[in-house]
Amino acid sequence: MTTRQHSFEAGKYWIGDPCYAIKDENWNKVIEETGCFGLESVGSNWDDGLFEYQGKQCFASGTAYGDGSYLDQKGNMFPVDAGLLGILPVNVCDGDYLAGGHVFEFAHSFEVFEQYGKFYFGNVIINTDDTNDEEEYVEDEYEDDDIDSEYSLDSEE
Repeated sequence: MTTRQHSFEAGKYWIGDPCYAIKDENWNKVIEETGCFGLESVGSNWDDGLFEYQGKQCFASGTAYGDGSYLDQKGNMFPVDAGLLGILPVNVCDGDYLAGGHVFEFAHSFEVFEQYGKFYFGNVIINTDDTNDEEEYVEDEYEDDDIDSEYSLDSEE
């Protein structure tokens, strides 16, 4: 699957499988409203990866091989249990459900999209299709002026 590019405003975002950041009691409603994150032709809350959760713009798309664990270019691990990777503003994530991802603060607006199993969350790149690993990721490294900090919510209160 490939999505078009979507613009996100600067701010603090959580990246990971959305099933970890959305409470179980809200998860079924999100699945229904997004048409199983675009897998079904129905879904009033879906626009090529974009969806709204608690009034905020979010993004998710299917990984190349479904469930598993995937690394970004800095070696951060992202476990996947719903076959998705996505990005949500931290202020809409549901508390204890954040352990399955990482928080990044973006100093400037940024683009989000998925292309042939490779996810671009600004300068955070997660490749879920290692069949095309021959590429060099020289331009995929974090730029200090784009991401202010990176940390896991496991250690944040």
